[in-house]
Amino acid sequence: MSNKSASTIHLHTDEPEPPPSKKGCLGLMLGAVIFIFAILGGLIYLFTRGPSPEVQANEQRTIQACEQRASAPDTSEAERFSIGESCREMRKQYVKKYGKEPGV
Repeated sequence: MSNKSASTIHLHTDEPEPPPSKKGCLGLMLGAVIFIFAILGGLIYLFTRGPSPEVQANEQRTIQACEQRASAPDTSEAERFSIGESCREMRKQYVKKYGKEPGV
């Protein structure tokens, strides 16, 4: 046999294991904190940006279609009342969201 076996590490020694590296733990914790802040920042960005002009135009068209349906001649009085209530609520929510009447 050669002398190679003398340089290998034996697992069954009486020497205590070295303590775990504090650098590794600190790096892991720092990475986790950075990850959490990145996720929170992304969520804040998504929830605070305003709606796009396409969304606003789509909401305007929806309100117009609702009002046309409410005033259609083939709509019964009960349906007209119910649809009209929905149209008024959509208009109210639009004004609350955009600060102006739809179509203005």
